[in-house]
Amino acid sequence: MVKIHGFFAQPENLTAMNNVLGQLSPHSGSAAPSDRFQKAGSEMLSKSKTAQFFDRDTTPEMAKAAMQLMVDFMLEPENMMEILEEIEEERSRIFGG
Repeated sequence: MVKIHGFFAQPENLTAMNNVLGQLSPHSGSAAPSDRFQKAGSEMLSKSKTAQFFDRDTTPEMAKAAMQLMVDFMLEPENMMEILEEIEEERSRIFGG
C-alpha cells in the first residue's frame, strides 16, 4: 500500500489520474487543469483559506443525504431551519446520538 501512496504523491502521477477522472488535483504541485470548469474551481479554491471535500470525508450514506439537502438549501434558502433539522436527523440516524 505504501508504494501506491508514494506513486500518487508525485504531482505528475496525480495530474494524470485526475485528468482521466475529470477532477481537481488536491496536490498543489500538480499541473493546472485545462477544462474551463476545473479552472474556475481551481481558481476559487486557490483564493480560499480552507477547503473540505465533504463527499470524500464522510460515509457514502451521509454524503448522499447531505448533498441532496445542500441542493435543497441552494434552491430554497428560506427553508434553512427545516433543512438543518433534517441534516441533523440524518447525522444522528447514520452516526448515532
